[in-house]
Amino acid sequence: MFNHGTSVTLTATAAAGSTFTGWSGSGCSGTGACTVTMDAAKSVVATFAEVPPEGVVVSTVTPDDTTPNVGDQIEVVIDIDMTEAAPPNDLLGSYTAALTWDPDILSYVSHSGAPPTGFAGDVNVSNVATGSLVFNGANATGAAGKTDTIRIVFDAVAVGSTTLDLSYSAMAAAFTFENLLPFLTINDAEVTPIEPGVMLTVSKVGLGDGRVTSVPAGIDCGTTCTAHFPEGEVVVLTALADDTSIFAGWSGEGCSGIGTCTVTMSAARSVEARFNPKAVTLYLPLAGK
Repeated sequence: MFNHGTSVTLTATAAAGSTFTGWSGSGCSGTGACTVTMDAAKSVVATFAEVPPEGVVVSTVTPDDTTPNVGDQIEVVIDIDMTEAAPPNDLLGSYTAALTWDPDILSYVSHSGAPPTGFAGDVNVSNVATGSLVFNGANATGAAGKTDTIRIVFDAVAVGSTTLDLSYSAMAAAFTFENLLPFLTINDAEVTPIEPGVMLTVSKVGLGDGRVTSVPAGIDCGTTCTAHFPEGEVVVLTALADDTSIFAGWSGEGCSGIGTCTVTMSAARSVEARFNPKAVTLYLPLAGK
């Protein structure tokens, strides 16, 4: 509270990592001091913005297969890339990271390559059963460019999808000890194990259009014209032409005619469904009639 008629001068000072962009309200503007005469209640807004960091550090999670079959193993590589970091903070000095995932989808098997060459560090695997692994590294002389920090092998144990979610609690440059977290961009990864099986491909041919569906579900072509089915599965395909077309028949994998097409998935299969335009009858008046 100020006495009526008091002249109040406001000064804005940005914190580290931010900049003051200006005043608004009660006649104040710009980035200098704001002077307010208290002849009534006043309201002033001071706007601050984050200073964009110079350079960028990128850490990426890269699985060698994002859609493995259940029962397959995948290897995941995590790297830190200092290529675009700005000097003098362009050498990686240390890091502490955690990777989490859904243990009902992926099961930890092993790791290697940690700490990387030139680094001292540790890998904590005590919580891998619940989907968490922590690792760190330090290099007194620093590492330029891209460093592969760890390789992790997982078993794909169930159908579903899980994010390989990477986070860092600490990262610093060598020599300067600059905190690199404000400069850090993280690229997580998604892994979606699928049922092992063989692929059925449906191709629609002809100048007409329509839809092919399957029992059991998987093909809805339309839009989904390929699907994996368990080896040995019997798949029945049904074709339905749209209003402007007729279904002219099947070809491939022993299917023909215009009824259903039954395919035994003992190997990858490919079937064509032909849709033709409906014939149009044109009536022309006879001359003189």
